[in-house]
Amino acid sequence: MVINPPIIASSNIKAFFTTKSFMKEREQFKDVLADEYNISTEAIYLPIQKHTNRIQVIESPSEPVIADAVITSRKKFLIGVMVADCVPILLYDPQKEAAGVVHAGWKGTAAEILKITIAAMEQR
Repeated sequence: MVINPPIIASSNIKAFFTTKSFMKEREQFKDVLADEYNISTEAIYLPIQKHTNRIQVIESPSEPVIADAVITSRKKFLIGVMVADCVPILLYDPQKEAAGVVHAGWKGTAAEILKITIAAMEQR
């Protein structure tokens, strides 16, 4: 399901949620997103999540690394995290046109992942 949060409704940013059964395997999920948004699978980034406070800054296509937050200012590029009982947090800076997504589980929250991600967005 694609949603358009009011805070970013006037931008070209889209957010979506899906179910666990939809996501059978990572590459299949990326193929569906690529078809839906008419972009290549190289323009989709999902980190390898391990309940850390690590952030991945995406400036060019790269292989997934261990991180539980992703930030980018790239256009026509999808970033995301997968959650079960953790909290997904979407961030957007309209002045810098940068977006971020955070997988906030209890371990990452205790390690201040949100605070660190916001600071990284402010610095870049």
